[in-house]
Amino acid sequence: MSNDCFRVVTDGGAFGRTDKVEALLPFPEAIEGIKTCWEGDDPSRNCGRCQKCVITRLNFLAAGMPNPPCFDTPLSLDHIAALPMPDLSAVPALFQVCWNEMHQRRCTGPEMTLLERRLRRVPPGRSLLTLLRKRRKS
Repeated sequence: MSNDCFRVVTDGGAFGRTDKVEALLPFPEAIEGIKTCWEGDDPSRNCGRCQKCVITRLNFLAAGMPNPPCFDTPLSLDHIAALPMPDLSAVPALFQVCWNEMHQRRCTGPEMTLLERRLRRVPPGRSLLTLLRKRRKS
């Protein structure tokens, strides 16, 4: 967008998404107003389930805030399991960066395990949601 008459200056490019989320932790009012989603039924709220919402939620989890107030419901393993991750897209790379941030911050828990598994790929014909539901029943 920059040109001779209009200059765009970006700031924060040296920081990762989780670093940026950590910088917001002292400002709950700002976190409450974060809007990343355009896929939900209500354009004024985050849907909490789309790729952008889930990656944002995982960044908050990595920063130590598992349920930020900008989402109406808690993060569910089903949200992670249901995400499409086509091989020929940037989506797996974005989630790999997120997993790296979480690993670097020594995050543990079922979200980490499931995300790692998603990134390693489930064998063809095996639905992650089906595997997750079977695991919960046992």
